[in-house]
Amino acid sequence: MTPLIWLILDWLVTGILFAVTVVLARINLSIQRKREILGELPCYKGYLPLIGHAYLAFNLTYPGFIDMLIKSRSENKGSVQIWAGPKLSGYISNPADIQKVLNRKDALNKGDLFNFYQAHSVGLLSNT
Repeated sequence: MTPLIWLILDWLVTGILFAVTVVLARINLSIQRKREILGELPCYKGYLPLIGHAYLAFNLTYPGFIDMLIKSRSENKGSVQIWAGPKLSGYISNPADIQKVLNRKDALNKGDLFNFYQAHSVGLLSNT
């Protein structure tokens, strides 16, 4: 191969690596910001990077999902974070945790996932 082709390939690979690095850095910053909003709430077990807990939806019906939340709530002092892909949702029923979330100006955002949940117990749902 000629030196020109090697130079073009070198720039192409460098550009692709730079673009991938920028995308991954933005994803990481977004996740950190979202985790900051809900603070130290425990995360439901089984979190996978990029897809979160979305894979659990294939195995659960709506009543099964609510049962999972209730079980997790009792194990985690009334509060839990759940990731549905890049969306972070917090199920909060502990008054101390509710106060922490309500004191943050950017914590209460009723996103797409808010319409999915129905009132089933006393608590607060926050989506970032």
